[in-house]
Amino acid sequence: MENNELELYYQPITNLKTGELVSCEGLIRWNDPQQGVIPPNHFIPLAEETGLIELIGYQVFEQANKAVKAFNDHSGKKIDVSVNLSSRQIETGEQVEKLFEFLAEKQIDLNHFKIEITETLLMSEQERACKILMHFKELGAKISLDDFGTGYSSFSYLHLFPIDNIKIDRSFVSSMQNNEKSKVIVRSLCSLSSSLNMKVIAEGVESVQDEQMLNSFDCDFGQGYYYSKPLPKKQFLDFLARRATADLNASKNDSSSLGALLTRRWSAMMPACF
Repeated sequence: MENNELELYYQPITNLKTGELVSCEGLIRWNDPQQGVIPPNHFIPLAEETGLIELIGYQVFEQANKAVKAFNDHSGKKIDVSVNLSSRQIETGEQVEKLFEFLAEKQIDLNHFKIEITETLLMSEQERACKILMHFKELGAKISLDDFGTGYSSFSYLHLFPIDNIKIDRSFVSSMQNNEKSKVIVRSLCSLSSSLNMKVIAEGVESVQDEQMLNSFDCDFGQGYYYSKPLPKKQFLDFLARRATADLNASKNDSSSLGALLTRRWSAMMPACF
């Protein structure tokens, strides 16, 4: 942290109906000079155990705020960023107060943010957690429930908390082509969320077949390596530029053709996937 080796990488989230890139998720990475890029599952649990997750959380918000401003300026359209909020960041009233003071001091515009939470955050003190999430919403943020479908009581949260989006866990999406039960679960979650006026983001989209199946379920958004791996800020800006060029070229040729839509999407994105 002192050496500024923690960096957010950004993975695009795509509107499955239009092919438009509408948002991204900020995913923390540790760029260690000796070991290279270290994924979060190797250090976030330790950060939570030691209490350093609170300071990392500040860095995440600050980095994401600067990046999303650059993304919006670069693309000329509104792009939101999703960041993860750990239950360890808001364990005490003092932590919550310090977090919101930090957001105000740094003038972080939460209108461009989606706050991703997991079941763990909701399981402790439900009334208190609800108040914190409502405060985020009052400041303009949207709330996403991550890893949906993997917890033992996730359904109860849909009516207890101010949730705007659910993210279907990649374990269901990656297996729905070959597992009928996974397919039924994904389709049912899409239908349920639509009935509750919530948007659905499917994680782990890795093929055109995945996207086509999700579209048949009326899923709203897709995220995964099919569109792009997580990219550092500069590479994500380059990715936006390629997308804009491909969209412009395709619109000149045949803006009404679904084939043109698919062609411009994949031609823009495939170089970033490998």
